[in-house]
Amino acid sequence: MAQKRGTKKGIIITVAILAAITLASFTFWFLPQGNNQVLVVTDFEAALDETRNIHQTIKTSVEEKFQDLLDGNITPSEFRQVAEVSSSQTRDLIVRLLQTTPPEEWQKSYQTYVESLRTFNSYLRETVVATSLLEEKSVENMTEDEKAELDKLLEKIENLKEQSESLEMQSTEARP
Repeated sequence: MAQKRGTKKGIIITVAILAAITLASFTFWFLPQGNNQVLVVTDFEAALDETRNIHQTIKTSVEEKFQDLLDGNITPSEFRQVAEVSSSQTRDLIVRLLQTTPPEEWQKSYQTYVESLRTFNSYLRETVVATSLLEEKSVENMTEDEKAELDKLLEKIENLKEQSESLEMQSTEARP
């Protein structure tokens, strides 16, 4: 019998780390009440690097937990918690970049990274859809049609992940 790698304590620690990242990001900026406010940034490279570092942490955590879900090491509800927190943090990163008014030479890089984050958020939504399928039935108990549906969904998830990474690379290449 395979030993479970994921524990409730591990999930709680992961969610706490992700929550801490979100909280830390709010120490540098605040969520404005109106759409006309702009985040004042003077070092556009550092701001984008910081956003990228936070995104990398979120991405790594989600990918590990999604694999744990597929391997049966965590429950669908445990993964759903991680995905929901990660999606919220990703939306915060998007807002953060959209509130920044970079100079013309940085605009393409910022816009492309926003698209990378939006695509990553789509990836997160699709992992939750897969989680719902796995919550209904284990892979072993699925019909061939249900397994085919899951395989198609997993392919879509992988494509979204690759698109997000491609856009991230394009953003890096667009830097001045």
